[in-house]
Amino acid sequence: SSGDNEDRPSIGYLYEAMDKAKEAIQGNLKGKKKFYMPIWKMIDKRWRQLE
Repeated sequence: SSGDNEDRPSIGYLYEAMDKAKEAIQGNLKGKKKFYMPIWKMIDKRWRQLE
């Protein structure tokens, strides 16, 4: 029903929030790819499962 869609954030909103989270992870790990890339890959894999 249309009421269900009103209770869920839009995909664009979720994507933006996920992108900000990834940037925060990168910053917290001092921009060192060997540390943040495995985490990003996990996030991206999960995101693709939602599509």
